[in-house]
Amino acid sequence: MIRNNQLNNLGLLFSMFTRREDSFEKLRKCLSEFIIEEGNKLVRDEQIKNEDFVSQLISLRDRIVEISTKAMKRDPQIELSIKLAFEEVVNQNNR
Repeated sequence: MIRNNQLNNLGLLFSMFTRREDSFEKLRKCLSEFIIEEGNKLVRDEQIKNEDFVSQLISLRDRIVEISTKAMKRDPQIELSIKLAFEEVVNQNNR
């Protein structure tokens, strides 16, 4: 759902998972893993120029922020997970 930007379904999932802490943690973990996985694909792709890398990373962040805003009500814990995941990606980059 994250990959396909299914905002309505993600919103329903968020509403359901916020009712149970362990489920909410799994949602946060999945979102973080998705960001790290997609970001690492960009980091490992040697054919992407630095300018394109930055542009694509910003596009990924914009997509995730849209999901957070529209589907997850800008939940502070979700926002923190997003921030930490992007920090991990950026800190792995040796460009």
